[in-house]
Amino acid sequence: MTKKATTTEDTSTETTSRKPRKKVYERIREGVIPDYVNEHFAKENYTLKPIRWTLQGNEDYRYLAHRENEGYEFVTADELPEQYMSSIRVVDTRARKGLVTMGDLCLMKIDMDLQRSRDAHFQGEAAKELNAVDINTLTKKHKLINQGTNSRVFVKTPDFQN
Repeated sequence: MTKKATTTEDTSTETTSRKPRKKVYERIREGVIPDYVNEHFAKENYTLKPIRWTLQGNEDYRYLAHRENEGYEFVTADELPEQYMSSIRVVDTRARKGLVTMGDLCLMKIDMDLQRSRDAHFQGEAAKELNAVDINTLTKKHKLINQGTNSRVFVKTPDFQN
């Protein structure tokens, strides 16, 4: 029995022929809902949203009730596609049975028409607020200039009169 002695040349050619894979960091985001789940609910005219259900380890009853009053409904495990069931957890709490969770987020759904009207309402509110503070009016009327500092954003320009 003759053993072939391996030299460093033999092993170096084997390792150099394989290209080392680069490791790329990918952030794992629990709140991301796959497209196929969103499409499944879009067929039924619903939009999904992950909602915070715990605050410092305890169920946040007030926040969940606020969301329910806005028109959100809890998603049950029966409504979800089978392939998505491995990435969620179903939790029974004191107030709710069968809460679909992903870490400290739970899945809630809202009707698309209600969501659109809700978005339009808040866009209108934001537009009113922006129109109430018109930057051009401030600069012309009070002769203010924007210096962009943290302490004083608008400073009055001095008038040099004789």
